[in-house]
Amino acid sequence: MIPDICGTFFNEVVYAVEKAAEAYGYRVLLCNSDNNVEKERSAIEELLSYKVGGLVIVPVNFLTDNNLKLINDVWRGGTPVVCVDRELPGFEGDGVYIDNEPGLHEIIDQLVQQGHSRFAVIHEGISLPIEQFRIHSIDTALQNNGLVLRKDFIVDIHQETVSYAVPIHRVLQDPEPPTAVLALSSTATVSAVCAIYSCGRKIPDDVLLVGFDDFHTLDAFGYSVEFSPKPLELGTVAARTLLRRLEHPGEANAAQRIVLRTCMQIKK
Repeated sequence: MIPDICGTFFNEVVYAVEKAAEAYGYRVLLCNSDNNVEKERSAIEELLSYKVGGLVIVPVNFLTDNNLKLINDVWRGGTPVVCVDRELPGFEGDGVYIDNEPGLHEIIDQLVQQGHSRFAVIHEGISLPIEQFRIHSIDTALQNNGLVLRKDFIVDIHQETVSYAVPIHRVLQDPEPPTAVLALSSTATVSAVCAIYSCGRKIPDDVLLVGFDDFHTLDAFGYSVEFSPKPLELGTVAARTLLRRLEHPGEANAAQRIVLRTCMQIKK
């Protein structure tokens, strides 16, 4: 189960899970929660009615609302569960996660070495812990380089009802605009591209854009952001973790918490 069926990142995770499952004779049923807690709950209950062998889930983990109790009940009931990418505090089952901090520090250090000193961050709302963590890590990395992330340069496009470009325009038209923009999702990356060009700026000459969870958009501008682990690796590790449970049901192994360390670099 994934939270966004349109996102490239999650599509590749699903592809890797399906390929690994197929090799062992399993079929994959795909559900899209749309980052909606109620929709996720309904889908989990329906999947259980089909007597699925196990569940790989990128959970809706809003700070104030989630399905932690239900997912733990599924795990305790004997159905293997692997949470992927987003960690639910208090989850008792297996998890495969990405440690974003090393990669964020690496990319900030590289940008600072290239002469960038003014940064903006574009995100889709901080109700998800991953967004909060990424912003905090970026802020810390900048402080380590003697720089400050201006609070008015942290742009939440999720709250914009007219156009995602509006709040990005405001930042780009500042008397001292950012020279580097970090977009924390594929939607934020595409929105930033549109806003930058509609302001008459060029990528990367005027503004260097770094996109997260988007592996193709920036190719058109003569550079890319190399990110590891890639979603295919994340999906493969998650699938293998679940398959071990399914292939060896009698083994009472403790839950695993697998954390993959990130690396991020700009390549031309």
